[in-house]
Amino acid sequence: LVGGAHGAGDANEAPQVYRFGVFPHLPPSRLEKVYLPVALDFRRALGRDIEFRASGSFARFSERLAAEAYDIVLLQPFDYVWAHDQHGYLPVARRSEDLTAIIIVKHDSAIQSLKDLRGKVLASPPRSAAVSFLSREAMGAAGLRPGKDVTVQYVRSHYSCLQKVLIGKADACGTARQSMRLAEPQLKNAFRIIFETPAIPQVLFAVHERVPERDRERIRDTVLGWATSPEGQKILTQGSMAPFVPATDDEYDRVRRIRHQEGD
Repeated sequence: LVGGAHGAGDANEAPQVYRFGVFPHLPPSRLEKVYLPVALDFRRALGRDIEFRASGSFARFSERLAAEAYDIVLLQPFDYVWAHDQHGYLPVARRSEDLTAIIIVKHDSAIQSLKDLRGKVLASPPRSAAVSFLSREAMGAAGLRPGKDVTVQYVRSHYSCLQKVLIGKADACGTARQSMRLAEPQLKNAFRIIFETPAIPQVLFAVHERVPERDRERIRDTVLGWATSPEGQKILTQGSMAPFVPATDDEYDRVRRIRHQEGD
């Protein structure tokens, strides 16, 4: 999927190679398994090479996003509003289902509600992850101060969060339903959901403004078309993804408000 040199491009000339990035909600090996078929489909639709980059950490992904290194990117909502407002990324298509954070505990845990987390340890993906924003908002609404009433342990990924609970290093984990669906089969019945947050618009594909409009439209049409083609349905199934719908920036205004409330 890699070839040629990457050029910045302008409104009339596309880069020779498009760089495609995905936020690290899975270990790198799983990201490659799920998203290499996406890169191949983009190559088919665009008629140019796609360089797929799987970041191993949220920090590295954020650095690349801030450097505007990606031409095409799948990112979570809180990263999107920052990338749009500060770095020129434009929305293309979002998952049709809404995004929530779920707070999970082991099946045999005595914890029944958010208030029972007082004095406990909550594992969470990195602080900048969407579910981490939503979990902090939920704890605040329940009268809990993250870092004071509840010890929050930020870990490398959603999968690490689940493992922390499984091995008893954390009492609960703030994660997403898709991460639960993608968990190893032996983990799926190990947990119980005690709380689910109000919804926000889902994870989305965005493109940098340097990508010509004709290619933005091809990317959008490709992603929206997955729901109606056998190959596209395989992509959705492998990633446990709902079909995509067109995305607009104003749908993410609530996400902006939550982010701004934290001073970001």
